[in-house]
Amino acid sequence: MYHIVICDDDTLFIDHMKCLLLRAGLPSETCKFYSYLSASEFEADFPNFYTIDLLILDIQLPDVNGTVFAKSFREKFPSSTLVFCSGKQSPTPESFESEPYRYLLKAWSDEHMVEKLTHVIAHIQTEKTEPFIHAGWYSTQLKLPASEIMYIARGRGCSKIYVSKKSPYYTYNDKILCKSSLSDLHALLHDFYFAYAHNSYLVNLQHVTYLNKTELTLSDNSMLTISRSRQKEFQAMFFRYMKSQD
Repeated sequence: MYHIVICDDDTLFIDHMKCLLLRAGLPSETCKFYSYLSASEFEADFPNFYTIDLLILDIQLPDVNGTVFAKSFREKFPSSTLVFCSGKQSPTPESFESEPYRYLLKAWSDEHMVEKLTHVIAHIQTEKTEPFIHAGWYSTQLKLPASEIMYIARGRGCSKIYVSKKSPYYTYNDKILCKSSLSDLHALLHDFYFAYAHNSYLVNLQHVTYLNKTELTLSDNSMLTISRSRQKEFQAMFFRYMKSQD
């Protein structure tokens, strides 16, 4: 599912931009739009998002300059694709501090806008492509899709991969090793619903079937403890994930 946010004080433009994105190739059956008329309204909703694939942000918002607000957005969603859109204002050096992918002008014709949006959509589709984790089982090299991984635990100089029953490598669990550190894997997999339940392991939220304050159950009925220091953060991430699936 692609989560697309349009923040602009013009409701007609928001509706028109949705149509242009669909014309440019955004798949309607796998995208969800969120509309906000001000930066403050959008920022108040930050806790409800697990991830945002694309933000189209007006630079001239009623409550704050878009380039200023973009910095707050980028701190919260560092891997999201940001696209500025403006009716009059030209980009400034400050505009690029938040690393926008594109800068669009509302005065462009629909045809020109669709052409530019096609590149934006291709970019977010590439970013959304499911990553594979390269691991090994003794001398056998494995390429594991993230969706098949239930959790990843910290090992001695490595990370241990535990896959779901749907994986052909399920019987290898506890013996599948990856050279990447847990922190590096978290950076790679965060946008694909992996979160820390404990400092020693990352859990794929897509495989959590039951959750209480101190424990979670995975899709193969195995159970993991949620550390006290991670309880609040993990539960918040899980409920954001659940909301993103609505």
